[in-house]
Amino acid sequence: MVDLCGVNLNGAELTGTHLNNVNLSYANLSNASLKSVKLLGANFEGANLSNARLDGAEAEYANFKAANLSHANLSGSFQGVD
Repeated sequence: MVDLCGVNLNGAELTGTHLNNVNLSYANLSNASLKSVKLLGANFEGANLSNARLDGAEAEYANFKAANLSHANLSGSFQGVD
C-alpha cells in the first residue's frame, strides 16, 4: 500500500487516476477533483474531502470513516464503502 497519510492535495486535479489501495488517511483533499478515479481499497479515514468532486469514482471497499465529506459530490459508484 502506498502511504500518503497526511499529504496536502488541496485543489489537486486527479481526474481519472488510479489510487487503488492508497493510504490517504488524514490527507487534505478539499476542493480536489477525483472524478472517475479508481479508489478500490483506498483508506480515507479522517481525510478532508470537503467540496471534493468524486462523481463517477469507483470506491469499492474504500474506507471513509470519520472523513469530512461536507459538500462533496458523491454521485457515482460507491458500493461496498466502509
